[in-house]
Amino acid sequence: MKPTTRARYKRIRQAATFLYGTMPVMELYTRLAIDFECSEESIRKILAKKHH
Repeated sequence: MKPTTRARYKRIRQAATFLYGTMPVMELYTRLAIDFECSEESIRKILAKKHH
């Protein structure tokens, strides 16, 4: 994975962490998709990955 992609995914995960609990999860996916200009499905996949 490219370093720029890793940085983007990290920003998405950080934004999600900040927003969890402030709105329903489906709205959170929609908001992140709009903010980061990608699909909701992409956001779900990024947030679903486990990091060790």
